[in-house]
Amino acid sequence: MRRRLRSSAARSGAPSPPPWNPIGPRPPGEPEVVAFYGEDAIVAGHPEDTCTPSFWLDFPPGTVTTIIMQGWNDPWMVAYAHSHNIRVLQAAGGPCEGYTNTSGAAMLANATYRSELVAQFNQSIRVSGLDGWGWDIEETDPLYQPHVALFIQELRRACPEAYQAFYTQNLVGKGTWLAWEAEPMKLIAANVDMIIASTY
Repeated sequence: MRRRLRSSAARSGAPSPPPWNPIGPRPPGEPEVVAFYGEDAIVAGHPEDTCTPSFWLDFPPGTVTTIIMQGWNDPWMVAYAHSHNIRVLQAAGGPCEGYTNTSGAAMLANATYRSELVAQFNQSIRVSGLDGWGWDIEETDPLYQPHVALFIQELRRACPEAYQAFYTQNLVGKGTWLAWEAEPMKLIAANVDMIIASTY
């Protein structure tokens, strides 16, 4: 008689993570309304008084389509958003930006480093139950911007189901991304679902 092997999670009694079913793009022509999730307002009904997300919850659930979390993961908020078909993205970008030759942006020139980072982001999004990433990569040395664009392209290929938003500053200057005709921006635009030009 053959014995059925059980997973390590099953053997340890740990619950298996729920299936990852990210919320994808809306139909063409339907508007996107994005809110950033920060600690700046009290949310009625939240189980933790110390948790103070942004005012997006004051809007009817059918108004906001995308939440970008600013550096934390609140399972209560994720469950609430998903129950209303609102996608939730993790703000990301720290390992992918900078000016120095030891910054994450410079290190992305290394194919091995890029591959490892792609694997890390791919795994983290599936475990967290989030729907994708909001790339907050605002000022990066133009010399390294092609490496960042290549990383985003490779992540898209490795994890095509995840939703990706890219936001940049509404300022023209060295290190910003508003040179829309530049090759790095063209490559990024071809591999993300949304581009946000911040007005600050």
